[in-house]
Amino acid sequence: SLAGWLNLVTSYPRHPTLISDKNSELTKSLTSALARYVQDVSTVTGHPDRREPEFALYDTPSAVMNIYRVKPAVFDLLLSIVICSYLAVLYLILQNSTTILSVLS
Repeated sequence: SLAGWLNLVTSYPRHPTLISDKNSELTKSLTSALARYVQDVSTVTGHPDRREPEFALYDTPSAVMNIYRVKPAVFDLLLSIVICSYLAVLYLILQNSTTILSVLS
């Protein structure tokens, strides 16, 4: 039944090195169940390269997680608008400097 298969699959750890072993009970059960319905069943064992592992496991039972408060994105947006408007005013002053000097004189 489906509940039995679900209990079987969830009762074993899902780490690839534990499942991929030829003597694994989960692998044996799945292979025998598949062999009832399919004639050509074979188990292929793959080994990851030890120099470049896909993931790293750490054996610490407890870990410390650091959480910092960060400024919201609205602050960055507002700061960008202020800087752009400052640069735009500075650009307009420099482009029209002769007009501004003639008005002030």
